Amino acid sequence: MSTLAQLVEPTKPQHTPPPRVADLGNGDYVDVVFYHGDGDPQASRAIPWFWQKLMADDLLKLYYPSDTERSFCTFAKMVSSPVTRVLMVVVKDPNGDVKDFMGLATYEPLQFGPALVGHAGFIFLKDYWHREVTLAAGRRIMQAWFEEFPEPRLDIAVGIIAKDNIMANRYVQALGWTRVGELPGCQQYAGEQCDAVLWQITKEKFERGGV
Repeated sequence: MSTLAQLVEPTKPQHTPPPRVADLGNGDYVDVVFYHGDGDPQASRAIPWFWQKLMADDLLKLYYPSDTERSFCTFAKMVSSPVTRVLMVVVKDPNGDVKDFMGLATYEPLQFGPALVGHAGFIFLKDYWHREVTLAAGRRIMQAWFEEFPEPRLDIAVGIIAKDNIMANRYVQALGWTRVGELPGCQQYAGEQCDAVLWQITKEKFERGGV
């Protein structure tokens, strides 16, 4: 059993993964595990483990460029926040047991009139930076956001991405997100201030397959 499987109780699939969730070979597939630090009896082990995986991949400096080494407290508060919704993105074997940790996705809900908007983000370990795998993961994440979270479910996901992060901008575009505009000087990327690109996708567009 993997380290992750010991830290987060595996969830058995209730049905065959939907067609839009890609098979990774040998029956393995991308899935998500709903996570909240306060609800995890193993949080004192699990949260440092997740953080160290992201640190080892040199990813956190993109998100905490000014103080990466001390970012653990911020990360721990995020995955235990009463506001932030967290999904651990995982690889499962054919039996539905967690096999590996792939990354995480979050959103913070914002209520605008009748619509629930989520300020959303993704982060994947570099071993899984393969177009088909990350696209499958993105679709699985959005399925959870729009169809599986407890009521009220997300109506619109919004992303604010550093303009200089070309890969991330191309990624959400490939997932079917719509570019709305730019916000001047309100992002950081690789330690430098830069403009941000504002993206959105609605539940209806996701259910149409991103078209």
